[in-house]
Amino acid sequence: MDPVNSKLERGLISGTVFALIFYTFWILFFKSSEFEKFLHIINPGYAAFLLILLVASTFLKYIRWSIFLKAAGIKMPLLEGFKIHLAGLAGAPTPGKAGDLVKSLLLKKRGVPYRKSLPTILMERLTDVVALSILSIGVGTSGSAKYILIGLSVLLAIEILKRTGILNRVLERLSGQKAGDVFGDLLSTRVLVSGVLWDIAGWFVESLILKSIASTYGVKMSSIESASTFALSILLGSLAMLPGGIGLSEISMSALLVMKGAGGAEAGAITFYARMFTLWASTIIGLCALLLESKRWVFN
Repeated sequence: MDPVNSKLERGLISGTVFALIFYTFWILFFKSSEFEKFLHIINPGYAAFLLILLVASTFLKYIRWSIFLKAAGIKMPLLEGFKIHLAGLAGAPTPGKAGDLVKSLLLKKRGVPYRKSLPTILMERLTDVVALSILSIGVGTSGSAKYILIGLSVLLAIEILKRTGILNRVLERLSGQKAGDVFGDLLSTRVLVSGVLWDIAGWFVESLILKSIASTYGVKMSSIESASTFALSILLGSLAMLPGGIGLSEISMSALLVMKGAGGAEAGAITFYARMFTLWASTIIGLCALLLESKRWVFN
């Protein structure tokens, strides 16, 4: 079996099983009445609004990936590339988003070798960490000037790592290949900065889903507060290499919501539905795109 194929299959199975166990305990732990409250509020129009935010966020992140594809010398029509990007969402509930490798698998079917596509996936994960770190700075921080200054400092840190060769060595260890031979223009300052900025925009739009759901429970947050709360929880979950960040992301998001004034049970319900309309809605969209992309199930 293709090693990428095998890794995807194991990641999806482990992520799904882990999620079922975790969310069962999560719902049992909090008051069921708080979960039922949202079901009385939601309607098809509101659900469509949340999904539009998710698709908009996904498209902004796709622009980031398209920049990486171009830098890697991979020519891909806009719509065709977006279809592949959507299919990659099927791997969201995997450790470290390893399921994103499905994009490399689909590109290989179009004649693009793993040697060229895998570096673009690694760069996505790198810019995710940077973008989420920048957005997370809003937790406990005030003043837009300070927010921007620390964000620029993070970008400067990337440039220093790149110039000193540390970033190259990290990427070489992850890919098992020479960075200069594989990454090329992907490591240019222009590509890195553009990727981070588009990624920040994507995560910011996705965080508005949390803000909207929290407001239905009477928990008011500014857009920056919701972005920082959402970003920090996702960042903690991803750095822990848990399937889809499940567990640590939910716990940290709930704790941050309590700090914003939500009750414990309310925070648990808000977190649950925020994850349903982000992580799990993305996964369902990805599975649909993957099934449309291939006439047979990709793992058979």
